[in-house]
Amino acid sequence: MTFVKKSYEEIRDAILAQITKGIVNEGHIYDVDRTKYRLENAPVKSIVKVEGIMNGARHIFREGVDYKLTGDMLEWLPNGDKPDNKTLFYVNYIFGAPSGITDINPGSVTRTIVEAISREIEFLYEQLNRVYLAGFIDTASGSALDLVVSLLGISRKPPEHAAGKVTFGRSTDPPEIQVSREAHLYDGKTVYELNTLPIKSVNKVEGLSSGSLHVFQRGKDYAVVERGIEWLIEGRKPDYNTMFYVDYTAYERIKIPAGIKVSTYSPNPREAKVFVTTEER
Repeated sequence: MTFVKKSYEEIRDAILAQITKGIVNEGHIYDVDRTKYRLENAPVKSIVKVEGIMNGARHIFREGVDYKLTGDMLEWLPNGDKPDNKTLFYVNYIFGAPSGITDINPGSVTRTIVEAISREIEFLYEQLNRVYLAGFIDTASGSALDLVVSLLGISRKPPEHAAGKVTFGRSTDPPEIQVSREAHLYDGKTVYELNTLPIKSVNKVEGLSSGSLHVFQRGKDYAVVERGIEWLIEGRKPDYNTMFYVDYTAYERIKIPAGIKVSTYSPNPREAKVFVTTEER
């Protein structure tokens, strides 16, 4: 049976109802073909509360809208809410002559004692609710979750700080740097990395080829790659162990220092997460 936590108000009202000759949680099974249910104790003075399951969830029904008291019977009204078929609903009601204790107004001795007791019972319900929730993987936490997942042969990972990579962008290009005649020694490698990154464009590559000065053609002799140039297999190349020179345009490198705060976005500010960069990049 599912454990249902009760609130302080529910506990208080139930105790007060019993003190004043009331019945708490008298159970009846709802049948869609039946509208009237005779209560066990008569004469019934008034119905305090009717509670049951509607659409699979706990629901408190309204007097005069969902039901009414007819003699000593509870009668469900045609257009009101009703419990799910074949489920229990519970009725709290007052019957017979009033008991000797009639003053249950706020501030009375009876109510003050009942309210104090109800607070303690509410605390017990809270503890029982935590025990109940500790038995399910979706609601357990701490050591209780360790015990639940151990049944499946799973061990929890130790706690760690959230970490990840952040890419900073901008709506306009950064300032450009013009690099002229950056020298590289051709030693047979395919790819040569340029010194100033990131590269926007390569304007000119020249060097000695077959003993004479030659301007190499992009797409035929070389290709521009992410960090430099790559000599093509079928293209013309500088003479071995000679210098070739590259004119190119690069973007000014933007560095993000350590200690910069990066925040996620959320319509609810309390749900936004703030991270801090740990190194300069």
